[in-house]
Amino acid sequence: MKFYIAARTSQIPRVREYITMLEEKGHVCTHDWTQHEKAELQRPYEEHLELASEFAVKDVGGGS
Repeated sequence: MKFYIAARTSQIPRVREYITMLEEKGHVCTHDWTQHEKAELQRPYEEHLELASEFAVKDVGGGS
């Protein structure tokens, strides 16, 4: 099964655990947004609009 996990950036460690657990069971993560460079970018996002926009495009496109 393919999966994607959405969550707050504060939950990155938990999301990474879930991704690992599911992949070990043979499932495929369509896009691991936690691996974005600077994925732990904190608010206010308004100060990082270009980077936030780049992340959004990658997330919607499944990383491609």
